[in-house]
Amino acid sequence: MPVGVEALEDEIRWIFGEVRRYLSPDIEIRHEDVLSAWSGLQPLVRNPSASTTEGLVGSHMIHVSGSELLTIVGGKWTTFRAMAEEMVDEAVEAFGLEGKVTNGCVMQRVGLIGSDGWCRYMLT
Repeated sequence: MPVGVEALEDEIRWIFGEVRRYLSPDIEIRHEDVLSAWSGLQPLVRNPSASTTEGLVGSHMIHVSGSELLTIVGGKWTTFRAMAEEMVDEAVEAFGLEGKVTNGCVMQRVGLIGSDGWCRYMLT
């Protein structure tokens, strides 16, 4: 039976408290102010070339199989941009695309849901 993953109320309150702690104690966030939320599980991933549990990876891992299947597993929401860049770099190298790539990875310029109009100077 599949297990559902959802943001629990105490976790949501904790995040609201962290926002106040980092930005301003005067900020009062309500559930209605939240445009989207994510929740998930972070699995431990076994490196296929490792023979023991010492090969468990707690962050993420990129693997190119013998059939040239490029796979990324693990990771977490806070590192998705770095993971995307690493995956693109791995694909470029694994498939000999160095001469065909004209732009770098664009992940640093892709906005998150709800970030329209935001700039880093809004925090000061």
